[in-house]
Amino acid sequence: MKVKLVLTPYYFYHAFMPPLGLALVSSALSQNNIEHDIDDLYVKLYRSLVKGSIKTDVFLDQARVNDYLRGSACAEIDAETAKVMALTDFSGYDYVCFSGHYPSLDRINSQAIAACLMKKIKDSYGVIIVANFELPAYREAGLIDYQTSSIDSFIDFLNVKNKLNPKLPRIFLEPNFKGFPLSLYKYSRNTIISEFLPHSGRISNLSRYTGVSKSLPLLLPYTFIEGCQNSCIFCELSGKPGFKIKDYDRIIRELKFLKREHKTQDFFFLNSNINPTKQTVRDLTDKIAKERLKIKFTDCATFNNLDKEILLRLKEAGAVRLVIGLESAGIKLQKYIGKVIDLKHASHILKLCHDLGIWVEIDLLIGLPFETSQDIISTLEFIRDNNAYIKGVNLNRFVLKPESLMFRSCAKYRIINVREQSNPGFEFAYDEFRGWKWDMARKLMEYRYSRFLECLDRNKIDYFRPVQFVFLMNRKFKDPRRMNKYLARYFFTDRAWEKNMENFINELKQGEDIARVKAHLF
Repeated sequence: MKVKLVLTPYYFYHAFMPPLGLALVSSALSQNNIEHDIDDLYVKLYRSLVKGSIKTDVFLDQARVNDYLRGSACAEIDAETAKVMALTDFSGYDYVCFSGHYPSLDRINSQAIAACLMKKIKDSYGVIIVANFELPAYREAGLIDYQTSSIDSFIDFLNVKNKLNPKLPRIFLEPNFKGFPLSLYKYSRNTIISEFLPHSGRISNLSRYTGVSKSLPLLLPYTFIEGCQNSCIFCELSGKPGFKIKDYDRIIRELKFLKREHKTQDFFFLNSNINPTKQTVRDLTDKIAKERLKIKFTDCATFNNLDKEILLRLKEAGAVRLVIGLESAGIKLQKYIGKVIDLKHASHILKLCHDLGIWVEIDLLIGLPFETSQDIISTLEFIRDNNAYIKGVNLNRFVLKPESLMFRSCAKYRIINVREQSNPGFEFAYDEFRGWKWDMARKLMEYRYSRFLECLDRNKIDYFRPVQFVFLMNRKFKDPRRMNKYLARYFFTDRAWEKNMENFINELKQGEDIARVKAHLF
């Protein structure tokens, strides 16, 4: 049996590192002595689109796409599909496995691209195609599983979990990045300026710096902590609280190998948080210091187990960025979701990170059940009061996840009438007990989300900035004070957010957000 693992091609976000999921599945296949190759059509398609060598407009005509999938001839679709197929080799395989989910905010019809590609592969090579397999951490079924979709009428789905077998937690697998087009994940300096930072008119000053490399070094994903010590009811990990950590010697050994094999010292750790306990951080950082690992990394963290000692340890170990979950500054809402955070402590940690030169971002959720206008106001005021220390905001809409405690114990958390729906990005609809019905809750979420975005410096919004920019700043400025001064002068220059925030807070206080939604005035 010979398998081809491919990251599904779509055009939505900017690829900045190879996919960890495929690298882990590749490792599992190797352990089972299954011959295979891997490739990333996501980044290859993106680079081709930038060059203009592939035209995706032909996939926007859903009627023509449907006819093509049913067997009707279409020279345009067939020609562009052939170009996508030519980005990698599909010949000589028994199975072609596509990984990856289609983003709901895509700018083109990703399903059409993938569907046409799979059909052409099937017609050309007669292989068995497997679609949408996930990491074992998120599916108990096994390493590769299938999901039905709108394209199953012409794709043969294959459940091969029994052949690939073991239910291996992802932290016990060493990622295998051999075969990925690693050079394509690097960004040139000019690309960063022109493409990713369009909202800062003075960012061109970056190019005037001497000593900055023309391209950013390779960033590799890696994980070594499974699970989470918290039990936030909205999180997919809340149903199984607790965590496991890979053996420290093995972590060091694998990082040394990846560093040497791929000639990079930059890593994107994908742990739920790097500080489940303070002792975990102490043990890990002691090991890194003893082995003189000399790496740079970014990871998630939790406010509750951070203090000056822990931050100094992380900084010394190579931390350049921490992403910390706040979700909401509303006290009642924090108690409801099971994530109570001392806001004074959080502010203190943000300032410490700022002073130490650790780029810190916060995660926020809009649209949590029973969210009030005051919850939004409290969160906005927290951002306003700590704006000088917050380098980024990852603003997300709340999504009810079937693995979460909230879903599994709906009645306990006053969630009723849960039902599946076809709305992209929201698999389940629900009503609040003695609160908003789904239709109103969804509209209010979208309105508040859009207004909230206007209350942020545009260069602090996560999808406007590649993470490599943070590593670039860390390399250029050894002194945190110089970096912060530069960022304030040339990067975080948008002041429109201040007036927008003031207006939105006043609107929330007067209930105008609810009135606008009810009157369909947005």
